[in-house]
Amino acid sequence: MNFKPDWIKLGSSVIVGVLIGLFYSNSKMVFGEYEGLWYSFLSAFLLSSLVVYAVWSFFDK
Repeated sequence: MNFKPDWIKLGSSVIVGVLIGLFYSNSKMVFGEYEGLWYSFLSAFLLSSLVVYAVWSFFDK
């Protein structure tokens, strides 16, 4: 299996993941459910990056 990542998709999904992760952790901080930047940011970052990359790959055919 020869997998070559599309760097534009990967970079864009990481950027969107960073923005959503920062927004999510900031909203947790404002509303009082803050668990720390690493735990709040990391879960939202990973999930949103994977979803953006998967959806973009699905519709890019």
